[in-house]
Amino acid sequence: MIYSNVKIASEEREFSFGKMTVIALGEKGRGRREIVLPCPKDTVLKEGLNEGLTIGFSKSGKPKIVSGYDSELYYVLSSYGGYTRRGNGTIYIIREGEKHSIDAMDDCLEYGNGADGDAGRIGDWQVIVMKPRATDVISLKYSGGLGNEFREYIFGTVTIKANELELALDSGKITEEQFRIAENHRDRK
Repeated sequence: MIYSNVKIASEEREFSFGKMTVIALGEKGRGRREIVLPCPKDTVLKEGLNEGLTIGFSKSGKPKIVSGYDSELYYVLSSYGGYTRRGNGTIYIIREGEKHSIDAMDDCLEYGNGADGDAGRIGDWQVIVMKPRATDVISLKYSGGLGNEFREYIFGTVTIKANELELALDSGKITEEQFRIAENHRDRK
């Protein structure tokens, strides 16, 4: 199953070897890196849990989206929030109390980015395809804004805004331990 924080529809693209249906994340160009995931025709990755889709791998080991059910959880995430000066979009993995950059993690199957302005001089944002560990907490800050009011935390398949952590704990959506991890990261900014 795939959890995504954005809705993305597939599109048909022309390649040197022919046409293919893909879901694209990020951007092509200077200071940018696009992720292209082959997928079945008319695939729509909805925001939230996509139980009828999973990640498979090509003969060369690259990830692709396939129809099917399995118990493995994969993330397809984007930190794009809007085009403005300042306010880069970032995605971090909080593992065992430490914050890690997503592009340096072995669990990251594909990493890409988009850039605002000339090669990102205005700002940039990140996209990833990854297989998280059960205890991972994802910290996601959308581009186009400043501060923690634009930060979200992903716990498994539950997304909580930074300013709603206490409410999520009180309502039982997250555990005390998850709350402490996110709160500690949120307060450090």
